[in-house]
Amino acid sequence: ALAGGYERVSIPMDGGHLDGLLFRPPGTGPFPAVVALHGCGGLWREQGKLSLRHADWGERLAAAGVAVDDISYLVNCAGIFANTGFAGVERQVWLRTLDVNLVGAYNLIDTLGPALRQAPRAAIVNITSIEATRVVALSNPDPTPQYAASKAGLRILTQTAARAMAADGVRVNSV
Repeated sequence: ALAGGYERVSIPMDGGHLDGLLFRPPGTGPFPAVVALHGCGGLWREQGKLSLRHADWGERLAAAGVAVDDISYLVNCAGIFANTGFAGVERQVWLRTLDVNLVGAYNLIDTLGPALRQAPRAAIVNITSIEATRVVALSNPDPTPQYAASKAGLRILTQTAARAMAADGVRVNSV
């Protein structure tokens, strides 16, 4: 355990693992916030060959010592960006971007959904991008369609998850 309620976790992945932080706010009992299960501002370091498209996150988290049934908060902040420009983007770049930025987020929401629905207070925050609503070409004048499409998809996934989970009191938002 680290100061302030954080603890290190290592989640087994294909040929490697993801290192990161799990936050248990003091005085909240068994309901931790899962902070950035992939990507996001250096909280997680990729090691080895990783695939975020797998739907077996429950098993991976359990293997890392995380009590999945006790989770009440999820922050999905994956975001890979390949500065490709618009023309000639390779299929593998498209697929990897969608896997990390969109499918990985869905898999985590789906895996943790039952626990979130049972938690007394639960929330999901998906980190999108300004590119989800308008083309701004983040890195140069030539936009990257796979990044914009993945973040726009995440914005709509947020809205569908919010509708699907609202009856159980789970708040789902994006920033």
